[in-house]
Amino acid sequence: MVSKAVMPVALASEYADHFKGEVTTVGLVDTEYSAFSFSPMSARRTPDHIRSSDPENYYLFLVHGSPIGLE
Repeated sequence: MVSKAVMPVALASEYADHFKGEVTTVGLVDTEYSAFSFSPMSARRTPDHIRSSDPENYYLFLVHGSPIGLE
């Protein structure tokens, strides 16, 4: 779902057997708002992901409640 809604990405989680997640999305004229809630996980964009789809989009992240790291 993340690969379709945001960008191609490989996801991994130690909690794969009991993973829980929720997404709420609202599409506006030139903007889309999405709220994500999920179990601990990691995400990685490989060169293949970037080459397959690298749209000219901007993303604004507001994170609260849990630690997050972006590289």
